[in-house]
Amino acid sequence: MMEMNGKVCLVSGASSGIGKVTATALAKSGATVVGIARDSDRARAALDEIRRDSGNASVEFIFADLSLQSGVRQAAAEFRARHDRLHVLVAPLILGHGITGIDLPGLELVIHAELPNDRETLLHRSGRTGRAGRLGTAYTLITSHDDKSLAGIETLIKKSIPWLGPTLAEAVF
Repeated sequence: MMEMNGKVCLVSGASSGIGKVTATALAKSGATVVGIARDSDRARAALDEIRRDSGNASVEFIFADLSLQSGVRQAAAEFRARHDRLHVLVAPLILGHGITGIDLPGLELVIHAELPNDRETLLHRSGRTGRAGRLGTAYTLITSHDDKSLAGIETLIKKSIPWLGPTLAEAVF
């Protein structure tokens, strides 16, 4: 498991499903985890469970509806009020709503939970890593249904994208 002590991670959908699994894995690795959730009751239950299962008290939630531009802006403002840096982003909607003026210096890793509908959006979101001459990494979780889109991205960037296989979680966490 990757050492994440001192790293701040933002995870959307952290109250259930893959978001909750991701938040738990990051918390187990020692990271400070900030989850974003719409449902406060579900988030409170997930918060207790993630803290218990990970043994890490540095887990918190922001309540916001990321389907609304105002919710994305509110979540970003609340995150900035609590933290001065972000290292790992598992919340592509924060970047996907056309928010300009949100600078994320020090962002080292972006994990896209789904392939965007167009290649330019993926490149824009991935480009948020490695600012100011620093290196960054972006992973995208895909299914076999994404093969054509992936091929289009490879054509656009003129590079072959390595397939890490189903053990990506082990490679990242």
